[in-house]
Amino acid sequence: MWRALLIDDEAPARSHLGGLLATHTDVEVIGEATCVSEAAELCEKLHPTLLFLDLQMPKGSGFELLPRLNIQPEIIFVTAYEQY
Repeated sequence: MWRALLIDDEAPARSHLGGLLATHTDVEVIGEATCVSEAAELCEKLHPTLLFLDLQMPKGSGFELLPRLNIQPEIIFVTAYEQY
């Protein structure tokens, strides 16, 4: 079972992704975060095994989360920006 955390500043993006993941019985969405600091706190508290991580958010890049992690989840980067 994958324990997924959705990290994106856009509520519609989190909602859409959550809806897509709801059809997968091997994925449990355990939380959502809107910025890097919130994501870091949730990662420490919830120990997700899978992150869906937005790259560009108003309060920092998704890349800024990586050195703050004390866990090693699988990461799927999500973004609406073509340059990524």
